[in-house]
Amino acid sequence: MTPPLEEYVDIVANDGIGAEVIGTVPRSQTNGKLHWTSHVIVKVGGLFLVTLRAQCNDKKYSGQWEIGITETVMSGEFRYAAARRGLEEELLIHREQGQLRFLFNNFFRDPTTERNKKNAAGFLHIHDGITPRPNPEEIADWKLLQAGEINRGIDERIMTFTALNVSMWEMFKDYVKQESGPYVRQ
Repeated sequence: MTPPLEEYVDIVANDGIGAEVIGTVPRSQTNGKLHWTSHVIVKVGGLFLVTLRAQCNDKKYSGQWEIGITETVMSGEFRYAAARRGLEEELLIHREQGQLRFLFNNFFRDPTTERNKKNAAGFLHIHDGITPRPNPEEIADWKLLQAGEINRGIDERIMTFTALNVSMWEMFKDYVKQESGPYVRQ
């Protein structure tokens, strides 16, 4: 049996949003190297999807909660395409199911380690009226929560989120507050 092919990721030159690609490395070697990711906040009705990463050998965030999903952008792939791929692979949400809207680009550095540096694109997926069907190979558990419940989960350390995911949620809340008022702070 042939082992699976290694995925490759583009490494970028600086912390800027329009960062220049300076090389390509196997996905397993991205620690400490700046690369792109796509984060998708999934909204179902007035609730937000949080997912517990499945225990897998190739996932450094196994057993931690995510607000929505995070997908590494593969070499040559557009961030929007990576967001769509993540929705399909992790949540079995297909292109025709709901709306995917680009919100922002930002640079994130995990304050607890220098290993995780990402040039991230933030997306919002509106998935009204359909119950999510997370892929059990990717997601061990999931919940639909109000924004205030997510805030409490973070503030009171009830749920273990990565520092990068918390930063993304903070950015998302700021964006939504500017767009449509403070409903994310409920």
